[in-house]
Amino acid sequence: PEPEVEPTPEPIVEPTPEQEVEPTPEPVVEDTIAPIKEELKPYQVNRFTIGLRGGFASSMARPASLPLGGDVLLDLQYAHYWAADQDKIRLGIMTGLSAGYMSTTRSQAWDETYVAKTDDGDIEYHVTADNIQETNHQLQLEVPLMFSLITAKGLFFNVGPRFLLPAYTPYKQVITNGNVVATDLQTGVVIPNNPVYGQLSEEQVNQKGKGEQQFDLTMTLGFELGYEFKLKSGNSIGLGAFLNYGVYSMYSNKALGSAIDVTAPSKQADQNAVVNVESLTNAYTEKMGHLDAGVKVSFNLDFVK
Repeated sequence: PEPEVEPTPEPIVEPTPEQEVEPTPEPVVEDTIAPIKEELKPYQVNRFTIGLRGGFASSMARPASLPLGGDVLLDLQYAHYWAADQDKIRLGIMTGLSAGYMSTTRSQAWDETYVAKTDDGDIEYHVTADNIQETNHQLQLEVPLMFSLITAKGLFFNVGPRFLLPAYTPYKQVITNGNVVATDLQTGVVIPNNPVYGQLSEEQVNQKGKGEQQFDLTMTLGFELGYEFKLKSGNSIGLGAFLNYGVYSMYSNKALGSAIDVTAPSKQADQNAVVNVESLTNAYTEKMGHLDAGVKVSFNLDFVK
């Protein structure tokens, strides 16, 4: 037999550095899912407000003149705003209680002539006064029931009725050189012995007391417009203007009448002419009993629901 020949092993070739094969990197899969934004659901707001307002005030005794005066009130209010998105207009309703002080002063001269019929004939009364000045003070309570609107930028608007209760109304009236002259129209002669001839008595010239309408209710239509500044705490400070106009009053006086009223005497010896000096406040006209306007500053505490 022929001798077996072992196969020659193939030489092992070491790869050179240039021939080294780099490992194939695994493919990188990018995360294509976008981050999810947190969506805020519509939410309600309950608001408690502490405010201070004041400015011009008038009891509007006569349509042709606005007596000068002013008022100041402390507001404690609660408002509920229905659910809305953060960038939407909020609508709500507001109520509360306000307490404050109002003072008005009116001054006018008086010159009036009128005729009274008596049993002895017609008598003309000429009533004059250089000046009638009356100051009315009023402690008042006020209850609002108003619709409220707030925009996303902070603009607010409130409108609705306010119910005003004058809790206490002292007044003072001074008549300067009040004079009443009675003339018999049949003879044209001044009646010198008439009890009301000449100057008014001291009690009539200077009057002090409480107004007759201190517990009457007045309803005004109120407006508030302004802007609120948001604080980091989530609360806000409001600055705006207000206007209240009387649309209904329970005051009983429906006619302007005279500030100095004279009742003529009869022929009976024990009856004399009677002078009644009315308060100028009694010249209220219906639906024109109150007007005030001014500025309002408030601090609002919001509770999100």
